[in-house]
Amino acid sequence: MLTMNCSGQNKNNAFIQYLAWRVENGLHKTIKYSFLPVGHTKFGPDWCFGLVKRTYRRTFVSSLQDIVDVVDKSTTTSINRAQLVGNESGDVFVKVYDWVSHLSRHYRKFPGIKSYQHFMFDAETPGIVSYKVLSHSEENTYDFCRSTPPSSLPPVIKPAGLDDARKQYLFQSIREFCREDTVDIVCPNPDL
Repeated sequence: MLTMNCSGQNKNNAFIQYLAWRVENGLHKTIKYSFLPVGHTKFGPDWCFGLVKRTYRRTFVSSLQDIVDVVDKSTTTSINRAQLVGNESGDVFVKVYDWVSHLSRHYRKFPGIKSYQHFMFDAETPGIVSYKVLSHSEENTYDFCRSTPPSSLPPVIKPAGLDDARKQYLFQSIREFCREDTVDIVCPNPDL
């Protein structure tokens, strides 16, 4: 798996623990997780996102469905395909699980995680992560497993939805900027 070197989204203990969990539960025999070097972060997804941005700039967007249309129409080859995880009504299409609470009891934090670019997990050595600074660097290992994690999925995190103040704000300040056919979807009257 090759990814951007973004500590907030990709290079963090929660994701490292999740990858270890997947290997320990037989979902993969091995996982190699590598980060692009700093300053060398242009790759395929950037190009695809650029196509979405180009289409977005030329499109009036007033709802989630409009964003889906922007993504889907950004290429003629359908390389970009939108997938909503939920809608304005609060329906959830893709569940979000509480992996942090579920796994943090069973794994220690990986020290100095931001300093390394390559991580490897192997079913032959459960709970052990191999890591390197660079692809040609010496490989080290770290046993970060405290106890065997459960094979069950963690609890689902249910979205809280918008609070009353945010609903009022959308209705009073944003509604006028929405298309007529979307105002009651995006900015409904919260008093009704």
